Amino acid sequence: MIALLGCHDGPAGSTLLPNVDTARDSASDSAPPIDTADTADTADTATPEPVELVARVEVIASSPSAVTTPPTWNANLPKLAGDGQFYYAVHTWYADDAAERYAALLSRPVDGGPWSLLATIDMPHQPPGLVVDAGGRLHLAFVCQRPGSDDVTCFPGGAGTQGNSRRFYHLVFETRAADGRYDPATYRNWNEWTAPTNGYLGLGTTPDGTTWWSLADEDWRRVVMSWSAGGDTDELATLDFSPDYLLYPVHAALSARELLLFAGVFDPGAGSNAAYDAAVALLGNGSEFTPSYQVAPGSGATLAAFPDDALLDEAGTTLLAYVDDSACDTVIATSVDAADTETRLGCLGTYAKLHRDGDTLWILSPSASTEWQVGRSADGGATWSWVSIPVEGLDPADTILTGFTLVRPDTAPLAHDPAVIRFFAGGLDSRSLATRSYFGELRLR
Repeated sequence: MIALLGCHDGPAGSTLLPNVDTARDSASDSAPPIDTADTADTADTATPEPVELVARVEVIASSPSAVTTPPTWNANLPKLAGDGQFYYAVHTWYADDAAERYAALLSRPVDGGPWSLLATIDMPHQPPGLVVDAGGRLHLAFVCQRPGSDDVTCFPGGAGTQGNSRRFYHLVFETRAADGRYDPATYRNWNEWTAPTNGYLGLGTTPDGTTWWSLADEDWRRVVMSWSAGGDTDELATLDFSPDYLLYPVHAALSARELLLFAGVFDPGAGSNAAYDAAVALLGNGSEFTPSYQVAPGSGATLAAFPDDALLDEAGTTLLAYVDDSACDTVIATSVDAADTETRLGCLGTYAKLHRDGDTLWILSPSASTEWQVGRSADGGATWSWVSIPVEGLDPADTILTGFTLVRPDTAPLAHDPAVIRFFAGGLDSRSLATRSYFGELRLR
């Protein structure tokens, strides 16, 4: 049994107590609404400061048609990585017809050039995730979903549903083709989890070579497992928060024994697919996870608290970012064990992402088509200044960049450079429909 802490910003003594869960989310294939605010309401923390920064973006892939669900759905699952030679990204077309859905794995050289198709995942349940570990292996995690009653194959080599309506796969690529990219026909399949799953994956890697993932099992418990550089696997925890579900987790890590999982606490009985009553951070030591920080504004808002991002720095400091939708706030918590270290930044939108460059923190939020409000902090997140920077390369049909995945030490240690924010994002047009995914760079110095 897992007992949570008292809630920050919530009613006194408020707790969430787990028990046996046999419920189902009838809207489990629906993403929470995306906040596409063009500008940031920075309240009293804003100090405009002009700097010479430019965000340059390029189209990775375009879908056959515009759809409601962007390729960046679940931006807490990494979708961009690199091995020092190539960047790899996964673009998902989430069509209304599940039989038509696909995810394209693409790559391009780090020095530039066109993005080219490496492999295709057919009929994915949700957008896949990928990381490249410290040993130079690409890990691709996805759930294969059959749209009808007959089993289907989602990836060449036999990765199919195999009797499940949804079957999890963790494929590891390390053999290289003649062009230097990973050979999509040669991979190892770790069958850590062969039982039915409800998806909502989390994925990360550590600087010391351990890759770890999580999923919602058939009973909506969160199963957390690890994969070592030698191919050994271990089930780290099964997190049961019944009747609530832990969804959209952020995986952050310093090592195999310094893990952080930050997830939304979803209420399946609230009648809305955006009913996140709380967000909870759990610290892992390689054998168990302990709840360490919980936020639940308790205002009655449908989306009361939703996890945006989490960082672990080399000093062991934990930094969390979450949405308090009742106040239209993105909140920065600079410690997981103190309630008085929260800083409110205003309306930055869902999935605002954090980046550390030495002593400076940066935060990225949804962007207007030609200018972008980007925040930075020189004091560990206590105070922030804001700059408006130009965005170059956005397709004229898109008005917003949203759903960022960043290259970081816990997603792609071989490609991470603290002086450059490299990101995957989705474009939304004036109707809030998505067609394109983007690769972007923001050079900080």
